[in-house]
Amino acid sequence: MAALATLSRLLLALHQAADDLEADALPPAALARLQQDLPFDAAVWASGAATPQGPRFHGLHLMHLPMQMLADYEPLKQHDTLFARCVAQPGRAVCAAASEAPPPLQAHLLRYGLAQAVSIVVLAPTAGLVSGLSLYRRQADRPFDADDVALLEAVYPHLDQAEQRCQLARLHAAARGEPRQAAGAAACDAQGLVRQADPRFLAQLQAEWPGWHGPWLPPPLAALAAAPGVVADVPVGRASTARCQALGPLRLLHLRPRRPADNLPQRLRQVAALAVQGHSHKAIAARLGLAPATVRNQLADLYHRLGIRSRAALAASLLGDDGGPSATAPTPPPP
Repeated sequence: MAALATLSRLLLALHQAADDLEADALPPAALARLQQDLPFDAAVWASGAATPQGPRFHGLHLMHLPMQMLADYEPLKQHDTLFARCVAQPGRAVCAAASEAPPPLQAHLLRYGLAQAVSIVVLAPTAGLVSGLSLYRRQADRPFDADDVALLEAVYPHLDQAEQRCQLARLHAAARGEPRQAAGAAACDAQGLVRQADPRFLAQLQAEWPGWHGPWLPPPLAALAAAPGVVADVPVGRASTARCQALGPLRLLHLRPRRPADNLPQRLRQVAALAVQGHSHKAIAARLGLAPATVRNQLADLYHRLGIRSRAALAASLLGDDGGPSATAPTPPPP
């Protein structure tokens, strides 16, 4: 019962940190909190994409280790039998002593005082993502034990998900928008390499492209990622709608099922967006350079196409349950 109570307190603290902290502040805070219940002296936490050429890490957090350690590790990584054992059994924590490592790697580990290690790797095969955490102790006579292994196996999936959630939240904040409830979200780069993806995004992507496996986006979504600025809601595939916003080197990508309003001509979508905002026929006509009678006829056409009878129903058809518009009203001309 004591172990369960410890795990419960730790998980609550980690999820609270994920809600309260900025993305960059979460890893050091999470590792410091983990250290209270699972003592260690140093750590490496990495996440990336699993490519045929090997992992391409885009997230890296070191605790009490210099970056030079990773540079020195690079030419030795083919000797890392601990990592290979972890990849062979994802989700399981594996312990090893530096004295057990092949000689080239053993010298490297001892140079940085990494006498004992416990590591875990988590794979998301469909998305093509990989992440892992290695904890180290400097004293050779302090190996990690079965309780340490059990705690790390229970905690690390939560750490991984919390870190992904924080990264996506940071992009939502940079985009000055709230996460869309009905749309899945993913972070990728301009080349279409997925960095994070939530379950809703992956489910919609697999429904649209059943044979897809990451980490590279399908060509229609990769084309959106390559575009600068904002690509508003556009149809992709057979039954999906995507939106992509460039945020520096990254892209925030949303994917959701297509709604009837997504298939409207652009002008009708503009009229619909202004009507949902509460504008009168006359105001809409002035904004779009149309006659009020034309606007009235276009709204009647909208209601007929969507099978609705009111502006409230129009709002529901246009916005869905994610609060994200399927149409963008034009910017009014200057007075």
